[in-house]
Order: sequence, then structure tokens, then C-alpha cells
Amino acid sequence: MAEAGMAEPKFKAGDPVFIIKFLYKVSGEIAEVHQDADGVYFYDILVDGQVTERNVRESAIRIRKILNPPKYSEGGIVRFKDSQGYEYTGRICVVDPYGTMERDDEPSYDIYEEGDAKCLYKHIRESWVIECIS
Repeated sequence: MAEAGMAEPKFKAGDPVFIIKFLYKVSGEIAEVHQDADGVYFYDILVDGQVTERNVRESAIRIRKILNPPKYSEGGIVRFKDSQGYEYTGRICVVDPYGTMERDDEPSYDIYEEGDAKCLYKHIRESWVIECIS
């Protein structure tokens, strides 16, 4: 792939990765690696069985890995705090084992608070979960 004296690509086909696109995290895997005449690598990313992102620069790609498996599961009722420190009780609707855009070193959760407010709290870091009630 790389010519003599040129660096090898940072990622290879099949690597699980994500990119941040318009403030959304797009997860997939490397489908193909391309190199331009200047030796710069570009990647096509496979999402849900289709190549949806083409010619993505290497600097825009992050390796997708689970550093710590989630402690809580979908459907569990937990007591948690938000980014302001207020405490709530709610049901976990979504588990994101890859974390948030700001913090990808711990899992995050979307939690539906079933009290008076009936509100969905998104991207609650695992460290903000105080306890599992059931």
C-alpha cells in the first residue's frame, strides 16, 4: 500500500472507528483505504453494511473501543445526577458503551426521568449514576 519511504496508514480495513460529523458521532468500520499522490491517506467508512462516509481524512477518525464495559443495562432504574449536580431517578433507555463526544473514556446513558417532569436526559456519564435501584 505505502511506497518506499512513505508512512503506513494508521487504520486498516475492518477497524472499528467513529467520526464526529456535524456534532454527531458516526460509528462504523473502515471499508477501504485510499492514498493520494501526496501520500495522504483517506478512508471509506462502512455503517450498517453500507459505505456512507467516503474519503474521510485520517485526522478525523478515532478508534472505537470499549475501555470499560457498562455497569448498567437498558431498562434498569437508576438514581443519577445531571451536569449541574441535581439528582433524579429514571429508567435507562439507551446504553452507549463508547461514551460521549466529550468523554469517550466511560460509557454514557440516555435516561428517562419518570417523575413530574417526564424528561429524557441524554449522555449521562456512568460516573454520574449514583446507584441502581432495580
